Amino acid sequence: MTLHNFESSKSITLQPGDTEKPYEFKITVCSSSTANDGWIPYNTTVSSVVVTAYDENTDTTVSGMISGTPSESENVITVLLNHIDTNGEYYLYFLLTLNTEATVGTYFKNIKVRGN
Repeated sequence: MTLHNFESSKSITLQPGDTEKPYEFKITVCSSSTANDGWIPYNTTVSSVVVTAYDENTDTTVSGMISGTPSESENVITVLLNHIDTNGEYYLYFLLTLNTEATVGTYFKNIKVRGN
């Protein structure tokens, strides 16, 4: 399994009242069979995805932040996020299964919960 990070200066801040807010995460595909410019190999697609929320300080799972099952279309993953009762820093871990049955792990570490 390969582990990648969503390299982004963007962050997500969840405030009270935020319920099922959609966020999209793009999975890049290598541009050719010899290129190393994407997260998943050339000519592959994401077959399924499991997304789990974690507390950044304790690395323990957090319930209630993710609403429903994330959806995937054309290598874009949509996750519905909810405000939770504990202020802090959180991250999402994505476990992708590709059409080749290989798995790839990736994470997004820029989630803040505020307003409690």
